[in-house]
Amino acid sequence: MTTDEKKEKSRKRQQAFRNRRLALGLKKVTSVLSNKEAGKLKEICDFFAPPGKPLSEDEAISLMINRFHSLIPALRVTAGSCQKCKSDLPAGCDGLFKGDLDCWHTLNRVQLYQIAEPNTTKLSDFIRTFEIKDQ
Repeated sequence: MTTDEKKEKSRKRQQAFRNRRLALGLKKVTSVLSNKEAGKLKEICDFFAPPGKPLSEDEAISLMINRFHSLIPALRVTAGSCQKCKSDLPAGCDGLFKGDLDCWHTLNRVQLYQIAEPNTTKLSDFIRTFEIKDQ
């Protein structure tokens, strides 16, 4: 087999792979992580893996996406409205009043997630409960 034939065969194989992925509705996302973030991702993979079966980085990222996405309905209910423009969050004024101390966008959305270090707070500070009311 010549070099050109090998290249053509490889090209067709890769195209078939891309076509299968497209047919399944899969999308490839590329991200650049710092060493610290890569270490955290590895720790997430190890922590959430079932016993004896490593969790791949793709699976861990999918798990995180689905977990955070499942929180959105409850967050919409509890987010309320902006103190400045009185619009529903998270959109609010779409940043029109960003910079004003009363604008939610100025606060960088810390009303949804309070960031704290584990060694300075109790575990209960990290557990958030949401009440979803039937409408």
